[in-house]
Amino acid sequence: MKRILFIATLLLLASCGRQEEFCNSTAFILDKLHSQDREYVFVASHRGDWRNFPENSAKAVQSVIDMGADIVEIDIMLTRDSILVLSHDRTLDRATTGRGPVADITYDSLSNLRLRLGHGHPSRYPVPTLEEILFLCKDRILVNIDKGFEHYDLVMEILAKTGTADQIIIKSHKPLDQVRAVTDRYSEKMLYMPVIDFRRNDAAEVLEQFLASDEVPVAYEVVWAVMTPEVKQALHRIAESGSRVWTNSLWDELCGGLEDDSALEDPDAVYGAHLALGATMIQTDRPGFMLDWLRTKGRHK
Repeated sequence: MKRILFIATLLLLASCGRQEEFCNSTAFILDKLHSQDREYVFVASHRGDWRNFPENSAKAVQSVIDMGADIVEIDIMLTRDSILVLSHDRTLDRATTGRGPVADITYDSLSNLRLRLGHGHPSRYPVPTLEEILFLCKDRILVNIDKGFEHYDLVMEILAKTGTADQIIIKSHKPLDQVRAVTDRYSEKMLYMPVIDFRRNDAAEVLEQFLASDEVPVAYEVVWAVMTPEVKQALHRIAESGSRVWTNSLWDELCGGLEDDSALEDPDAVYGAHLALGATMIQTDRPGFMLDWLRTKGRHK
């Protein structure tokens, strides 16, 4: 009997281990993403855990993987010798120990630089390549590549090499015909997300093009500086279309004031408002805080 109980315990522990591994994998995240479950809220960490490590660094990405975030948002730029590296800015001045445009420097020279911490002090972390980051993220977290649509062909080459195409979300403000002109060249595609930015004059037009087509994007990123009836209607129509609503809690002009720093004082009022607007994907600068809040509400694993 003791032997039977021992074996049963081992099997149970193994089963729990497999379940935990599945919940901390892209398979779990993609299963949720493509399901009709609108209770689960996906947390996207902006530039990784940049409050504790340099933005767009491998360490910042690893940190949000360890937290249990669903998506890490990164930015890419192209070096003079056509290597895609992580950088939000077109120049090196703010975020690294270098100076000048990323496009004017070779990767060999760039690899000698170091990323700066949030307060500007140099760190020990180098500027990573997109390839390095995708190998780090493989089967562990979804990746939202910002500023990447203009380098679509190069990105696809790296995705083929790393085997990560199914876990990549790429986005742009471009109208539908321009998006199709690029994506239709490939049988395998990244998940695409139109950006509907109501600070731009073409927001309503781009939205109508996608809603009227047979395309069902994984999500629409909706940006607004002031909440208006037009924005509310757009959010409702997107949710009704079958796509998810992606909102940002980064700073005021992206979300009409529903931003992370205000959430520190009253997360129910701020993050709760995002959920009330239909958001099931939220990009944040405070991933740990948002994850904790969502878990208390039963809206995250």
